[in-house]
Amino acid sequence: MKKTILSALVLAAVSAPSFATVKVDVYNESKMEGDRHSKQGVEVQYAMDMGLGFGIEVGTNKAVELSTNYVWAMDKGFYLKPQMSYVFKGEKSQKTSWIDMGSSAPDEDEKYKYLQLEGFDGDNSDIFKAGLEGGFQFDSGFYTALRYRFDKQTDATSIKFNIAQNAKGKSAKQYGKLSDSRSLIGRTDIVLGYDFGFITLQGKGIHKAELNKDIKDAYKSVNMKDSGWGTELKATITAFDGVAPYLQLASRETTRKGFDNNEVKLGVAFSF
Repeated sequence: MKKTILSALVLAAVSAPSFATVKVDVYNESKMEGDRHSKQGVEVQYAMDMGLGFGIEVGTNKAVELSTNYVWAMDKGFYLKPQMSYVFKGEKSQKTSWIDMGSSAPDEDEKYKYLQLEGFDGDNSDIFKAGLEGGFQFDSGFYTALRYRFDKQTDATSIKFNIAQNAKGKSAKQYGKLSDSRSLIGRTDIVLGYDFGFITLQGKGIHKAELNKDIKDAYKSVNMKDSGWGTELKATITAFDGVAPYLQLASRETTRKGFDNNEVKLGVAFSF
């Protein structure tokens, strides 16, 4: 099914009529701290002049995201953009590294100061996303946008809380388990950017908050946060016709207190 969908998007790209725009983004994304790993991916976006758009993103983590949106362009540079997407998760389970909590887990031996989450952050469920974005483009080159989106687990899943005596998992055991839960994340994106004509600089603030009360209570029981801010800084070279290389630096605060995931993303976007 995934190959069929991707083939259809590629065929649409090479046969796109003049009233449509196709964008192909090829990238490598590496986490520099925390849960270190790299991911490579390709994203294809197909946008019609009428405002309707479709997209597909495929990564080496085996996840596939299908998306659609509609851009409602209004007078004087303002637009509204309702959007939806569905993520077929390729990896159905995840374990974090052992995290030093600074103190022992409640009602446990004082030696048990390290925590591990299994099935963390909804990574063992497909995700449905729905949001609304509004933005404004100034004649000077400055632009801004605001988006709010819900990210909802589609499957009832379990989150296991494991504890151990050191960072290597000594005497590990299960401390607790939250069963049959569906994570619901409320995400806010605030974007500010400036187009210099040959390069575009953009900053983004991202706030994520867990809205499921049971999951929020479970996080608090092991000294974890249920919300947090992240940031992205992106520079895109726009001097070349149809080719836009970019570099993005990100710090994504997780629900683990005092623990961030810093990421570097390097890619090239092609427009047809």
